[in-house]
Amino acid sequence: MKRSSLTIQLTVLKSLLLREIKGKYGEFKLGFLWAIIEPLTHIVILSYVFGTIKGKTLAGIDFPIFVTLGVIPFLTFRKTVSQCTGAIDSNAGLFEYTHVKPVDAVFARILAEFLTALLIVLIVFGFYLLLGYDLSVANPPRLIGTFALLVFLTSGLGLTLSVFGRLYKETKKFVSIFLRPIYFLSAIFYSIEIVPQQFRDYLLWNPMLHIISLFRESLFGDIVFDAYYADPAYVFKIGFVMNFFGLLAHKYYAKRLLNET
Repeated sequence: MKRSSLTIQLTVLKSLLLREIKGKYGEFKLGFLWAIIEPLTHIVILSYVFGTIKGKTLAGIDFPIFVTLGVIPFLTFRKTVSQCTGAIDSNAGLFEYTHVKPVDAVFARILAEFLTALLIVLIVFGFYLLLGYDLSVANPPRLIGTFALLVFLTSGLGLTLSVFGRLYKETKKFVSIFLRPIYFLSAIFYSIEIVPQQFRDYLLWNPMLHIISLFRESLFGDIVFDAYYADPAYVFKIGFVMNFFGLLAHKYYAKRLLNET
């Protein structure tokens, strides 16, 4: 029975995803443990340092939860984008198979990172529940929509940078340098309300700040945390443009992506 092209591509994507997961964690018995060390380290250090300074809560939210809702989305975004810059090079040997395309390798890497992030969220928030924190979700549809926005934005930037990463080898270094200051500009360990208005307007150009704020509002509701400045439409527009140019670049440079050395 002849399989449809969609079925073939889904099979390819599944195989690449399993390859990514095995490559990330298969060689180490405690491989997944290493994946949660980075966010946990950020959460513990930020909660201790800034929690001591600011107190147990910030903007009506327990400080560890406040920080977690910033750290995990941002680190997922940063790690996925960084990983995408080398996704095509890492899977170049597979392109000899006609059904395997560079874009498949990028999407497989994105899926692997976000599946890992979901497992980390379940583990961390499960631990918070054991400690007695109240984590009832105030707005589930908005929470799901915000997660979808994060995936959409990340995939768009990842697709675009995967092309540059294949064609220009210095891209990964540039991306790493560029993403470092964004960490401090995304309101991960502070509330944007404390930032003077003249600087706040510039911070709001950063779509990750919108996403992190929307996660906090989704979980606790606008009575506790009112992210009135966060604009989902703005994030969607940026994600749409990045996905459009990313897919266009994959199509335009298709032959070079297969043959570049």
